Amino acid sequence: MQLLHRNTYIAQAGAQTQSGFTVVAPLLGGALATGVFGGFLFASILTLSVLFHFSGVWWYRMAQAHGHLQLYGWAGLFVLGVAYHFLPRLRGAPLQKPKYLQTLVPIFLSSLTLRAIGQTLLSGENATVASFMVIISAILEFVAITGFIYLFAISLAQGPQLSEKRAFASISILLVGNAIALEASAIVNLAAVFQKDLYTFGVYPYTFDQVNVTLGLLGFLVPMAIAMSAQSLPMYAGLNAFPRKMMLALSVVYEIGLLTEIIGLFLGNLSVQGWGYLFIGGSAVTFIGVFMQMMLQRGKTPPKIASLAKDPVKLQANYRNQLSLQKQSYGPFVGLVASAYLWALIGAVSSIIIAAGLIFQQTFWLPIDASRHSFTMGFIAMLIGGISARMIPGFSGGMLRSAKYITAMLIVGNLAAAARVIAVLLPAGFISSGLGYWIYSILFGLAGPLGLTYALLLFINLWPAIFPNTKKLLPVRPA
Repeated sequence: MQLLHRNTYIAQAGAQTQSGFTVVAPLLGGALATGVFGGFLFASILTLSVLFHFSGVWWYRMAQAHGHLQLYGWAGLFVLGVAYHFLPRLRGAPLQKPKYLQTLVPIFLSSLTLRAIGQTLLSGENATVASFMVIISAILEFVAITGFIYLFAISLAQGPQLSEKRAFASISILLVGNAIALEASAIVNLAAVFQKDLYTFGVYPYTFDQVNVTLGLLGFLVPMAIAMSAQSLPMYAGLNAFPRKMMLALSVVYEIGLLTEIIGLFLGNLSVQGWGYLFIGGSAVTFIGVFMQMMLQRGKTPPKIASLAKDPVKLQANYRNQLSLQKQSYGPFVGLVASAYLWALIGAVSSIIIAAGLIFQQTFWLPIDASRHSFTMGFIAMLIGGISARMIPGFSGGMLRSAKYITAMLIVGNLAAAARVIAVLLPAGFISSGLGYWIYSILFGLAGPLGLTYALLLFINLWPAIFPNTKKLLPVRPA
């Protein structure tokens, strides 16, 4: 079977020299904790405060802190953790200086904690101490992110010639773009804390905030998710490989779009931003279209494999049996992945519509928040839940607490994303009416608690897989 062959290849690539899963486990554990006790908790407070008509300047400070925790803490740390374990094996070279992570992870978690507390309290009598916390946070974040990228650079520079690692070479453009975007985000965040405007109301200046969010979401998370999906999904979901030449071409278009978008933000030129969104959205739609086409082929034996089989009927039956066993062990993880790509499609199409508005009328035809949350709560969150349910147990040798949690996550996660996106898409005229505002408040208010529930389900279910020894304290139900 092609699927089994690829799994064996990745598992054996550098098996004698690759670092064990315990090296990256703290990143994943830190990500889960940051989501439950930070980003998603803040989201619940923010959305419920709208539902119960309780807000103020503090709301905008917490909203920015929430976004930073989600992009760089919850999703960012999780993606980094999986990448540190997966990409060196794909490259055929061991992770260099893995012990550095023991220092970098606490530094980064400390920076996130200081940012969350400092910005939330950044006003009045707390201003002096809070300002110090925010500045130290930015410095620590810059140090940690620079360290993370350094480890990637020296690790992925090792190994055979790229011509011998075509799978890795096909995503190399996205990986270089990821590293540049992540480092640039740390520099922008550091520069922002020295702007006087920040300390007037405790809200980061608009341009710095928008650039930082764009670099984190569209510069790092989305392309990294696409890059790793292109290599991991064929192995773990039994799909055909993503066309390599198409991957390289789309990567170039995507990165050009990202650069154009950043330039437009710094110049304050909406038309330039629009062209950036158009390139990003167009390439993302094509990426996602190919992925969805691949997903539709799941359950069918690849033609090349079937043509070589002595008994194609038996081979097909064995293949379907393997997929059935996966569902029993890992739940509907493919449903989570499929949902993720549907939300990514919504986010990408929204980006194209936003681009058209900016280019032709220099205004937003759709709220940018709809696109961002389609990508974050829809695409990234659901993809993390789906891929981690299948990959992490294989990495660690641990077990999910129960496959039933995946079913619950599939329902709750989609409800959370739908509530958040639909709320901001409601027309302003409709919201201004009594019924319209009631519907808006309910949808917006429930989005946060539903997202927190999703994060909590992921935390409970994945923890014994990340840290297998915890099953002695909290028993794990067999699949």
